[in-house]
Amino acid sequence: MSVIALLYLFITWGVTAVIVAVILLIVLRSLFNYMDVNPFSWSPRTVGRATDPLIMPVRRVLVAFRIDPRAAPFIAVILIIVAGYLIVQVAGGVLNTVAGIIFALSRDGSAHPSPLSAMSSMVFSGFTRWQFSFA
Repeated sequence: MSVIALLYLFITWGVTAVIVAVILLIVLRSLFNYMDVNPFSWSPRTVGRATDPLIMPVRRVLVAFRIDPRAAPFIAVILIIVAGYLIVQVAGGVLNTVAGIIFALSRDGSAHPSPLSAMSSMVFSGFTRWQFSFA
């Protein structure tokens, strides 16, 4: 397996692990709120401190739109999953472009276009792929 494929695998698993950890913290926070645990004990306070930077901006937006702020944890989970998906896709596009450039520079010139033209076409196709995937 090449270094680029291993790097992509590392990024994918890292982003997935962070997403799962954040979702577990948000679910734990929701359970603490539902079970009416003492908010001054160590566990709810620590979980609240860890999840407040994610929940509070979503809560403020929901209040601004006059929507019940109790839905903020669930909307935050959806936004975190979407952000993780976008991070993995961008990382895959960048690493694919790098792999194409390395391939274009490493092959011999017999019966193939020049490495410079192959490299420029790979960079161009990488940039257009990003442009169309986010449009």
